[in-house]
Amino acid sequence: MAETDEEFAAVLGVRGMNASDLGDYPAAFEHLGESVRRAGGCADRRQEAWSLSMMARAHLLRGELGRRSRPLDCSARTSTIRC
Repeated sequence: MAETDEEFAAVLGVRGMNASDLGDYPAAFEHLGESVRRAGGCADRRQEAWSLSMMARAHLLRGELGRRSRPLDCSARTSTIRC
């Protein structure tokens, strides 16, 4: 079981992606949001960027083209600045 924020961020990211693939978008956004928060808290920029990109993907799959912009932009810039 995950013990650190870094480990939880990774697990939550995968859970969010799986929920999105199953069409459970509320759960996907909850898991991915928590993954982003935990990854940011432990400075795991790679995980933070990945989870943000999965959030953008979920918005895209729902047809929310405008809502995908912020997570996608943040994902692209996460390695140098925080959103």
